[in-house]
Amino acid sequence: MQKDFHYFAIRILAEKAGFLPHEAQTIAYASQYVDDATDHKPMKLPLNFTVEYPRINGYYFDPVCTAHKGLQFLQDFKKNAQMQIYMCFHFLPQEPYTYQNKYSYLTKANSLFSNILLERIKDNFEKNPQNRIYNLISLGIAIHTYADTWSHHNFSGTHSHRDNNIERIRIWENRRWQMLSRAGRFRNRLMPEIGHAEAYHYPDLPFITWRFQRVKDKETFTRNNLDMFIDAAENIFNFLCSFNDKHKKWSDFADRLIFCLSNADYSLSKRSNFYRLNFPEIGFYYSPTLWKNEVINNTYKTLSLPLKKNNDEIKWFLFHKAAWEQRKFVLENIKPL
Repeated sequence: MQKDFHYFAIRILAEKAGFLPHEAQTIAYASQYVDDATDHKPMKLPLNFTVEYPRINGYYFDPVCTAHKGLQFLQDFKKNAQMQIYMCFHFLPQEPYTYQNKYSYLTKANSLFSNILLERIKDNFEKNPQNRIYNLISLGIAIHTYADTWSHHNFSGTHSHRDNNIERIRIWENRRWQMLSRAGRFRNRLMPEIGHAEAYHYPDLPFITWRFQRVKDKETFTRNNLDMFIDAAENIFNFLCSFNDKHKKWSDFADRLIFCLSNADYSLSKRSNFYRLNFPEIGFYYSPTLWKNEVINNTYKTLSLPLKKNNDEIKWFLFHKAAWEQRKFVLENIKPL
């Protein structure tokens, strides 16, 4: 999935489920920021920064990289990147590891493990209601991972010929199955067998129907992305509703949301603007540098935190803390590569 779902759709779902607008914004921002958090090198802390966090070493803060793009793409073949980035945030295995002989790393839509991940967050809301901002950010990160179980269904976060080597991609257009262009087929053959790299961005487009064949077992899969994305949205909405006592109905806004998901435009910016047009009551705003710019001194490339009595209100910092907690939880419950 891309920003049109991870931010725009989640922003709508959270507010329609009963969260206050600023809370829905925090959830949706954290959800999308999972795809934008590429920081992976320690940063120097100001002397007045005091907060409890395991990834602080002396006067340095070590952020958690959750995005698999940019510089991190060069590290994809390393097992650490596959375990700590792909599987922890984007390609969650379908079930926890219970020492069974055969363990599958394949992601499955609405899987057992993804539901366990959500229930863990809900427990934190109930046990630590005073940590409202942190809990909202944790919820956004977990929802990103949960949503990806639909778009990344039947792919894994490992470098695997068995799971991720595919061919014969076809797109349903103009009432027939269309082959990719020669350039498209060549591009896909060059991609690594990690995640859905060989499928390019087709799993992330909400409006297409497509199919592919897995090379190893010759099994063919047909995917109606729209149906899958609608199912993901409704499940996320129902889960978000469980946090509030207010009576909310999916049917009150589902037609508008489905209309947005159906927008058959390959341009991400145009699909995003379509949400703005169809949900004028929602205050959308996302910039990947928004939270980071509140704490980073770009001149010296160090953390320059605002003077607050409570450092636990700094959302960029809390994002990395929550991401570390989710990564730790997932790694404790999957089989090491």
